[in-house]
Amino acid sequence: MDIKNPERMQRLKEKLSNLGKESNICLIYDIDADGMSSGSLIKHAFEKMGLGFKLELTDITRKAVLSEENQKKIKNAQIDCIVATDMSFPGFKMLEDCRKLTQEGINFIVFDHHEYEPSMQGDNSLLIHPVDIFGEEHSAMCASKLVYDILGKFVPLSEYDWIKCIGMIGDMNFLRYPEEVNEIIRKYDTKAAPISSNDDYFQSKLGRLSQLVNLPMVIGTNESLTDMFKAYSESRSLDELSENLGKKHVKEVDDQIAHYTGDFENLAVKTGDIYFLQLDSKYILGSAVSSIISFKKKDNTFIVYQKKGDSVIVSSRRQDHKYSMRDLMKLSVNGLQNANGGGHIPAAGASIMAQDWEIFKQHLLDNYAKAKVDA
Repeated sequence: MDIKNPERMQRLKEKLSNLGKESNICLIYDIDADGMSSGSLIKHAFEKMGLGFKLELTDITRKAVLSEENQKKIKNAQIDCIVATDMSFPGFKMLEDCRKLTQEGINFIVFDHHEYEPSMQGDNSLLIHPVDIFGEEHSAMCASKLVYDILGKFVPLSEYDWIKCIGMIGDMNFLRYPEEVNEIIRKYDTKAAPISSNDDYFQSKLGRLSQLVNLPMVIGTNESLTDMFKAYSESRSLDELSENLGKKHVKEVDDQIAHYTGDFENLAVKTGDIYFLQLDSKYILGSAVSSIISFKKKDNTFIVYQKKGDSVIVSSRRQDHKYSMRDLMKLSVNGLQNANGGGHIPAAGASIMAQDWEIFKQHLLDNYAKAKVDA
């Protein structure tokens, strides 16, 4: 894919060349398959450049990635550069913390495909984004493909194309790049069944691994997330990854997902063309459930939500692109305390305080028409 902004690539080259073995680098990655895949690719690429990471940070709630506690860790580790991937700084309300840290002399290199934020292009911060680099729609290229394609211009990464593919399947990037994903699936499983539906991607060998990589997000603890990323990012081959991931919790999770996706018509409450589906599980299933059922009825909006502690986690989906789930989530959390929302046109999410659920729902209904995408 042709580079549309060589100046931005030159800045990345300069920032990478300024890093050395003495640099104290922190990696920040998102909690889903795309975030962990792109994070793993960054680690492999940096290792080939002779660089390592002194600190690795994430947060299962996506609210506390740059919390006061984590900022203390950053300062105590004397971090001079933060590399972030698949993190929506505006959506996760991290812009102010980013500005504060850059003013203290910490450099940021951010790989992201969410809403483009021009203010992140500064003296101490660099945003690598599909809109800016390739002229692509922001949601057209997931972080795993972005990182692979960009850092692959500095060091060879072809032996890790399976990591890219796991991230692409997890983020449903096969909708945009089906031939690329199919080719990699076939490369690692010559006996794979032909792809005839979207579900076939998830049933492939790499698709099943993408679901396993997503498991910590489902389990819902930072400990499971950290353990998964360690196992994933330290795997040197697909076979090694398969051995490292294991099968814990998988059957129970699969059974619960099958329950909600198989009977959602009876379990959900429908208002107009919106399905509201509440989940009751110790696992965080919203992302998986909403993605599956939204492909069954592409001309409906799905709001799947469940309580986690004092919060409600919301996943929204609409596969015909007639309503922007990103805009809908932003409008729905507007004015709520300790809330955030964002994502892409067909798929987005939000986190709110449990006590604000009814207000959030009313905001969503009141603003639904505003989220309609102009033809």
